[in-house]
Amino acid sequence: MDKTDSVSELFSDQNNQNAKQIQYDETVVKSQIDMVGKRVEYEPTSGSSVVIEEKAPTSGEVLPNGFPAGVGPNAAPETPVKKERTKLNLIQRAKDFFTHATKRQKIIMVAAPASLIVLAILVTIIGQATGAFKTDYSVTYSTAKEIKNQITKIRGDVSCNKISEYASNSATSNEIYQKYIEDCKQNMAGIDGNLVTKLGDSAGVLKDPEIGRKFDAFRTVFNATNGGDEDINKALDLYAVWHKWSVIEGNKTSDWTEADILNATKILRESGNQRLKDYGEKWATLKAQANEATYRWLHSSSKDDGSVDFVEMRRAADDAKNAFNDFERNERPNLLTEFPLKFVDLAKVYAKFEELYEVIRKTYEENYNFRAGGCRELINSVRCE
Repeated sequence: MDKTDSVSELFSDQNNQNAKQIQYDETVVKSQIDMVGKRVEYEPTSGSSVVIEEKAPTSGEVLPNGFPAGVGPNAAPETPVKKERTKLNLIQRAKDFFTHATKRQKIIMVAAPASLIVLAILVTIIGQATGAFKTDYSVTYSTAKEIKNQITKIRGDVSCNKISEYASNSATSNEIYQKYIEDCKQNMAGIDGNLVTKLGDSAGVLKDPEIGRKFDAFRTVFNATNGGDEDINKALDLYAVWHKWSVIEGNKTSDWTEADILNATKILRESGNQRLKDYGEKWATLKAQANEATYRWLHSSSKDDGSVDFVEMRRAADDAKNAFNDFERNERPNLLTEFPLKFVDLAKVYAKFEELYEVIRKTYEENYNFRAGGCRELINSVRCE
């Protein structure tokens, strides 16, 4: 290597020995501004660094950054202190508010409750004078009276009695007899269930304990009578069939032809009832046999000569006629015993309703609604029927 080489000369040991030495304060180099109490320590030989935790400075101690501990950048951040609210009861708060309130606020505080009290008193007085807060019994009474009128009509109707009385009467037309049946069905339906529901939903039944108890007793027996109409209606339909047959049979004035017999008994044979069907079929057979025997006897060519054939034909005609008459007399259906009309006994229903109605009538007289009306308004009293 050439000693005159400038690079080698620059880094030669001699030059290093002659280099200017820089003086520095090692403690200042190692110190640093650190407000969290940490410092980095450098190792000169290895170049590594170590974080060193320092003790918290005491109050008033001047730190390396030139500021005392707890002052300036060394001061700890302040945590805001939540102001504790004083717990006061409602009465104390009201007293404090009233003490510090303005004159106008005090007037409002006194006037507002007083106005509400006056308003409540006025509403009470008006309600008592007009009866606005009383139970309105008008709908209860009017509905009960509708039911009472229905019961009166049912009791006075005799249609059901006429059904059994005129079942075999050929002089009673089918139209009249059918009306008896329809009226009887309507009467057997009894009181209209919709009216009973309406009565139960009325204010008098819902709000008056005594009326409510009477209504419950009435409704119990009323519900017990429902559901038996189907058997009665079937029986009434058979009575209608039999009456139509009776009219045909009783009003027949001419001789019975084979076609007449079949047409007349068709209503029995197609009635849907086995008893009437069997009777109709046998009636048609015996009637046809009697007619045929009588016709042969009456139209025999030997009726004037007293021959044996004529006598036999007459005896055969008499026998056929007697057989038919015996059949009618012995096997003719008796509707009252074979198809009895077991009408529902509504006596208990009517009795319970009378008890209910009497309580409703008296209560409505005592709490009469003059706007709704419904009763006789006398000078000093009200009379409900």
